[in-house]
Amino acid sequence: MSGGSGGGPWKGDGGSDCGKLKFAAVLASPRKPAIQTVKVGDVADVEICKEQDKSFVGVRQRPGGAIVGSITDRVPELLRCLQAGHTFHARFTAIAGGRFTLRVEFVK
Repeated sequence: MSGGSGGGPWKGDGGSDCGKLKFAAVLASPRKPAIQTVKVGDVADVEICKEQDKSFVGVRQRPGGAIVGSITDRVPELLRCLQAGHTFHARFTAIAGGRFTLRVEFVK
């Protein structure tokens, strides 16, 4: 039984509030050449990634493709849910120049 006092509208165990987590975000650090194949409507996986001893929330093309960028919005909540074993995806909703807008949503 945990008696955590963390701030935020989520449960420390990644419980049911993770199922309500959905938000719009702008893809951070788009990566070429992978990002050049992305189209509006594409769905990508959201996962915890590690590169050069740094962890980040990455957006990976499906199925099992390249990392196309990262998410920097709502990271504490997203990390807690991902670490608890929940799955999220990101749907590309708009592309304007080098700006890629996503809708991040709970899957399971």
